[in-house]
Amino acid sequence: MPRHVILALVLISFIAVGLPPPAALAADPASMRALSLRESLMLWKSHSHELELARLQVEGARFDELTAAARPNPTLSVQSIAPLTQRDVNGNDTILGLSQLIERGGKRELRQALAQSATRASEQDWSEVMRTQGVTVMQAYYDLKLAQEILAIDQGMAELYRGSLMATSKRWKDGDVPASAVTRLKVEVARMENQVRQDMNSLRQAQLVLAYYLGVSWQVGVAHQATDPGPEMPPAHAPGIEERLEKRPDVRAAQERLEGARTALELARAQLTRDVTVGVSVERHPLVANTVGVQVSVPLFTNYQYQGEIGKAQTLLTQAQAQIAQVMSQARQEIAQAQSDLETAQDRLLRYENGLLADAERAAINAEFAFHHGASSLVELLDARRTYLTTQIEAVSARADYAKALAAWRAALALMDDQP
Repeated sequence: MPRHVILALVLISFIAVGLPPPAALAADPASMRALSLRESLMLWKSHSHELELARLQVEGARFDELTAAARPNPTLSVQSIAPLTQRDVNGNDTILGLSQLIERGGKRELRQALAQSATRASEQDWSEVMRTQGVTVMQAYYDLKLAQEILAIDQGMAELYRGSLMATSKRWKDGDVPASAVTRLKVEVARMENQVRQDMNSLRQAQLVLAYYLGVSWQVGVAHQATDPGPEMPPAHAPGIEERLEKRPDVRAAQERLEGARTALELARAQLTRDVTVGVSVERHPLVANTVGVQVSVPLFTNYQYQGEIGKAQTLLTQAQAQIAQVMSQARQEIAQAQSDLETAQDRLLRYENGLLADAERAAINAEFAFHHGASSLVELLDARRTYLTTQIEAVSARADYAKALAAWRAALALMDDQP
């Protein structure tokens, strides 16, 4: 790991000049909270604002199902008819009526089916938020881990430069090195200390980003520390794209909306089936016998035959068909892009792990040894240190990029259940 390699370089530098090694840097344990990737995902599922909003959308859709299943309520009416004159009249006529709309053409069943499709689509929308936000959380976690590793690398290198400055200052006093060497190392120390401060700010920003997604940004003063190692390499053979395409929640949501659009068109056409209103009335007359009446009414489609509703429903169906084609095309593109990014990240990481980092480490150790035995100049030493520092940071960045690319690849194939 970068930290123990840096400590090895520090030991080489200090042993060469006969000084004791510096103490290792340690974070304040009171302000740090170790956090695994699994714990991060559990916190996110429990406290995510985006997931809660998506859940409420599902809840609202389920209430719409109740509305769609409701039958029309009956109507009760009371009518009192008073004569224009009161001569020879002992009271008013009173009519009590009760009517009920009877829907025909399966309208209620179609409304229920439409509402159920909307609920299923909302549930898939919730799963889609899980898929996309899950990737974001994992990438934020690996960004935090990367920030921690870069800070550790730069802190170790800064400590190495400070030790070299102390040793070189002693040698300058003894007349072994010129004053320019001390000045040059002072510049390097200041540069590395500035970089460490910048790294600390980057680390804090990464902690705040992750804290937001986990819904714990209100915990002031608590800094999370990512503890999980990088992920293993994925299987050699990826699942088939078409096989996984149907399992993606965005594709399933589009399919549900397409089914809902078909149902909506049927419902619009069902308006052409006339509903019947049946009523019964009782009329009380002050002068004659009371009467009972039965009434049946149906609408007459003499002026309008629901062309607007049917036409709009047809358009929405066509739109839903175009939408699912677009979603599937985007999903295929996302999967292909994720596969390409993963292969590139894996190849880059293997280059560092299979020799590049070890070569830079050996070159840095040799440069330290050569400088402290008078076989190379300070310029050569500093150049070797910079190369090793850059290679270390590139290596941990490659590991983080690989972890993020793997998370995106799993999400694109709807393999999020396989995550830790």
